[in-house]
Amino acid sequence: MNNGVKLFVSSTAPDSCFYVRLSIVKKDKTLGLRNEIDSICRTNKDFTPNCRDIGAA
Repeated sequence: MNNGVKLFVSSTAPDSCFYVRLSIVKKDKTLGLRNEIDSICRTNKDFTPNCRDIGAA
């Protein structure tokens, strides 16, 4: 079982931030497991705009 999350990001800006919320939804309840705000350049120091890159949350 894979417990990781991969977010594929493309940007023309020198840096971009993204927000991820991981939740479980059961019947009429939602349980928020994790919220994360991160920047492409923090996770990938060699990010180049206009190239596809991967950030992990």
